[in-house]
Amino acid sequence: MPEAELITVKEFQDRELLGDYVDLFEKAEIPFSVEDSKPRFDASFANDESRRYYRINVAPVNLNSALELCERMDQKIMAELPSDYYLFQFSDDELRDVLVRSFEWNSLDVMLAKKLLIERGVPFSEDNIAVERQEIIDELDAPEKEDFLIIISGYIFSFLGGFIGLAIALIILNSKKTTHEGYRVPRYNGTTRMHGLYMLVIFASIIIIALVSVALRLI
Repeated sequence: MPEAELITVKEFQDRELLGDYVDLFEKAEIPFSVEDSKPRFDASFANDESRRYYRINVAPVNLNSALELCERMDQKIMAELPSDYYLFQFSDDELRDVLVRSFEWNSLDVMLAKKLLIERGVPFSEDNIAVERQEIIDELDAPEKEDFLIIISGYIFSFLGGFIGLAIALIILNSKKTTHEGYRVPRYNGTTRMHGLYMLVIFASIIIIALVSVALRLI
């Protein structure tokens, strides 16, 4: 079945936890596929496992049985947690923050945080949490704004013809960061990158002028 027709029933960042659920699905003989985010990204992603995720996907016809299976497994895992598990000591606000920033936590902690809030009678809105989560992700994924200290330093060193100016320009132009979805995007916004280009032009111009000047003296 095409991947687009499958439905995600579970998402993990913890590979070991994924293995427990895979074994469960195999024993229950429920057809499934595992989606690994890593193959989608370039080699620069190789050493950054923090943004890697795994998904268990099933066909719509198996959705209900898969969800029931996952729920039983969820309850079993949480029931076996030791009494001193760190999440039990979290305040209501801290537990809610786990839900909002779920992309920074493993799926077990997210499940447990939700369970504890419900048991404590703390009201929360899934829709509001989703909105807050997306706002944080958008802010983290957005290009960084101008750093005036770096820009001013870059111009000064570029005018002086120093290679520090060249280095700053290249860093501004070539720096990348990884979004929540794993894509590599420019670290700095368009305005900052334009300043980097200007620095490069200034540096090159200064070097050319210096070389021409030296050449003229030698003639």
